[in-house]
Amino acid sequence: MEFYFTERFIDEFKKIIKAKEHKNLENCFIEEIFKKTFDEILKTGASRQSGDNNNSAYIKKRIGKLNSGKRGGYRSYIMILIKNKELYFIFIHPKAGRRSMVKLDSNEEQKIIKKFKSEKKLKNLIRVELLNAADNNPDKTDKIINSETKHCIF
Repeated sequence: MEFYFTERFIDEFKKIIKAKEHKNLENCFIEEIFKKTFDEILKTGASRQSGDNNNSAYIKKRIGKLNSGKRGGYRSYIMILIKNKELYFIFIHPKAGRRSMVKLDSNEEQKIIKKFKSEKKLKNLIRVELLNAADNNPDKTDKIINSETKHCIF
């Protein structure tokens, strides 16, 4: 399974984690995405929408907050290429708090998808992976890193 972030996803993520109430977002995201199987990601907490063809899906996945579940969690928007097991994270927002949204309207979703397709075509996406706490990580915590540079994303 391969994971890719758009610049917009990273920017929104960084803005969200600045708030004290959302400081654990990276840990929540790791637990709900990086530590799940491909099928678990597709099945749990996801609202499927049709993709471009049978090999892709557009998903709104709820990410729970640690120790409080999905009620006050986050909503991430993912374009998934099922055939290659590639997950492209294109947008995220909290469901509660200062930067919260109930949901994106369909026009905004279409703009985000269009921008994603353009970025994918230009190869302007960042491939990421999980650096486990046990993998010589000096922080002793799991971190999401850039696969190419090995630098922490957040």
